[in-house]
Amino acid sequence: MCGFVGIYDRREGRERDLRPLIDLLRHRGPDDEGFFQSANGRAHLAFRRLAIIDLETGEQPVRNEDGSVVVILNGEIYNYVELTAELKGKGHTFRSHGDAEVITHLYEEHGDQLVDHLQGMFAFILWDDRRQRMVVGRDHAGIKPVYYAVTPDEIAFASEIKPLLRLPSVSRELNPDALSQYLSFGFSMAPQTIFRDIRKLPAGHLLVIENGEVIESEFWDLRQPQAVAGSFEEVGQLVLAGLDDAVRLHLRSDVSVGAFLSGGIDSGLIVARAAHLHPRLKTYTLRFEGGLDDESALAASVAERYGTDHTTFTVASDSMQSLLPRIAWACDEPLGDSGVLPNYVISELARNDGVKVVLNGAGGDELFAGYTYFFRSAVEQRLSRMPVPLRLMATLAGAFNREASRKLRRAADYQDDPARHYTGHVTVWPDEDLRSLLNPEWYRADAVALRENAVSRFQGDSLNARMYAEIKTYLVDDLMLLLDRMTMIHSLEGRVPFLHRPLMELAMGIPGSLKAPGGLRKGLLRSLAADLLPAALLDQPKRGFNSPVSQWIRGSFGDQVVSLLTEERSLSRPWWKRRTLESFVRSRPARGAHQHRLFLLFVLEIFCRVHLDGEWNEPSSVPSLQQL
Repeated sequence: MCGFVGIYDRREGRERDLRPLIDLLRHRGPDDEGFFQSANGRAHLAFRRLAIIDLETGEQPVRNEDGSVVVILNGEIYNYVELTAELKGKGHTFRSHGDAEVITHLYEEHGDQLVDHLQGMFAFILWDDRRQRMVVGRDHAGIKPVYYAVTPDEIAFASEIKPLLRLPSVSRELNPDALSQYLSFGFSMAPQTIFRDIRKLPAGHLLVIENGEVIESEFWDLRQPQAVAGSFEEVGQLVLAGLDDAVRLHLRSDVSVGAFLSGGIDSGLIVARAAHLHPRLKTYTLRFEGGLDDESALAASVAERYGTDHTTFTVASDSMQSLLPRIAWACDEPLGDSGVLPNYVISELARNDGVKVVLNGAGGDELFAGYTYFFRSAVEQRLSRMPVPLRLMATLAGAFNREASRKLRRAADYQDDPARHYTGHVTVWPDEDLRSLLNPEWYRADAVALRENAVSRFQGDSLNARMYAEIKTYLVDDLMLLLDRMTMIHSLEGRVPFLHRPLMELAMGIPGSLKAPGGLRKGLLRSLAADLLPAALLDQPKRGFNSPVSQWIRGSFGDQVVSLLTEERSLSRPWWKRRTLESFVRSRPARGAHQHRLFLLFVLEIFCRVHLDGEWNEPSSVPSLQQL
């Protein structure tokens, strides 16, 4: 796990010092650094290393036998052992015992199709000195990030946005498309970033630069899965075998490995299958003081059953609010997911306990129908059986409660449209409200349509179509951003076995009726977990690893939120309709939806103060919440 900066210079012969840029990513790789510059000055690469595999000879950049192919890799190629043996059988000579070098030799054998042979999480830059071309790739599930900026003089890449913002030709001006996406969903979607001049390479994509021309292409997607046939029991055994294979490969490491363990099915299954391969696996649980959504007892029961070396960290939930400026620095973009806070804390505590790698249960909900909004609610089911006139009467009955009325209208209008049903549930800030909040030049109407289109692209049943859309948007652009930044800010590698490429392909080929028989969320995984996890864990409602934002805002923290958002600096941001913003902020009803939107505004303003109003080289130098 590492960080990189790369530049393709459109002009030959220039010397470039990338050290000031790569130093901004020291947290991603505190163990080593490496640099490369092509003889003609076209290619410039800089690298920071977190040593996980091949501690002695795994330095980067790596080269092929004659030095004509140079690679830097952020991430892990889990099938590198098998690939190395195969490539040696074809006559290739290896200098190291690590995973990055396989990319150089795969390129010699397969060219750009090398990515079809990789199983892992990766972001890489490859320089082909003979052909004077650069190849940049991002893994199939978008676990590892790639950002880039195209200017008249250069094309620059980095693992995070911060180094790109230090380039003189890259503006800090915000991107209206990404701003509308953030307010709609709490994150921006690839290829957009919050900065006008910076883009992110979508998951499963390659970007090739040859003769100064930039060509981006998709090499992997799940929109046309291969159908999986079999009985409920047979398909369950296929999933369990696929999960076992994923866990086995994700445990490959030359340093200590741990796992985050909640009281949920996904992380419980990961630990259950990992524990027999990795005796005394270190597991970590976070609980908030006061017992709010406390799953620690359930997690402890899993740890006891499998004999893990378990630690439960207890924190005061209110203490996490002070971390928001550092989190904003780490994320580079506003991220309105309250899960960033507990993930920041547990990553820091686990790293301080001596592990450098942790397994994570992300992806189980997206692949196996774990979210309630994948299904019709009881109200929606009743409305679907009503004649149209009665539906209209039901929606009118909620007219005196705006939020209730909106939900009823959504239930009535979207019942026969899977795409609109899905986006109706995942949209934080409805379009009509967003239009009234943003100045016309900053408002974009197509944010919701992008997620609806993802549902429509999938070629299969409607339940899987919603999961596909969630994978292509929320999973990649929210959860993977969160995991990457909250672990890497602490020099910790987060691994995601559920997003193992063969397991994802298997899962998306399983009919929705088998994943959730009778509409039971995650029914297939529950059946597997019944023999592996404590019964009490299976009966728990879906919680998620989030912060109690609504509770905070109802308390004294809400006063701090309102105070910051009504300061002159906040109200005068050019995208706001000032009066609408101030009116919204000062009205603090008890509804959770309102508080969620207020939290998005608060996170956005903190982001602006950290990345637009200030400039810091490391997280420890970022001012406190009060100083901002």
